[in-house]
Amino acid sequence: MLELSGICRAEFCSRFVDKQLPCVFKQQFNYLPAIHRWRKGIDFNTEYLLTKFDTSNLVDVEMGRYNPELENGFIRTRIPFNMFLRMISENEDGQFGDLYLSQTPLFSIVPELVKDLEPIPGILPDRRNIFTTNAWIGRRTFTARHFDLNDNLYVMITGRKQVRLWKPTGEGAWKPQGSSEYNYGNFKIAKDEQLYAEIELQPGDGLYIPQRWWHEMESVGKEITASVNWWFYETSN
Repeated sequence: MLELSGICRAEFCSRFVDKQLPCVFKQQFNYLPAIHRWRKGIDFNTEYLLTKFDTSNLVDVEMGRYNPELENGFIRTRIPFNMFLRMISENEDGQFGDLYLSQTPLFSIVPELVKDLEPIPGILPDRRNIFTTNAWIGRRTFTARHFDLNDNLYVMITGRKQVRLWKPTGEGAWKPQGSSEYNYGNFKIAKDEQLYAEIELQPGDGLYIPQRWWHEMESVGKEITASVNWWFYETSN
């Protein structure tokens, strides 16, 4: 899979979006204020978020790693965002160390945080074609194999994540084993299906995942990881 250090939007669309091919952007998003404000050295800067913003609003978090025996794979609970931040920062190895804020429209919950992601990446389309911006924050996180119905630009803010990708497949190559074809982890891989790529994302890196490409993500090490993603579509698709 190609690793890019710089590319304009027109080239990105013609070489990757139009052809629905993934690509990695190495250190292309270091300009985002979040890369610097959300980090303290190599660690997640919990203090910045707790002291600069009203973080009292409730957020949904996952408890524990993915478990296929649970409905939707996780136990979920709703707690104040500031409580979540304190719990993951103070419990590296404790019972709350594996809380995960996943797929959360945090920038609607705490609107002031939007400025930490501006200007938005120039390779993205007009804002009208961006469905949502999500935050993903946690320690020892794992997102089981699944695919998205929209194109995805995923950017690492703090920590590191290992990402595995598989190509979209024809009917019968992947067989859902649950009631919904989009249930996390409820999939059976065909015998001849091969891993397309495995990469490690570091702060400032980004990954373009075309719609319906299978992927799973896992944090590396014990440090808190934080990332953001934009789901979008191109009118030419």
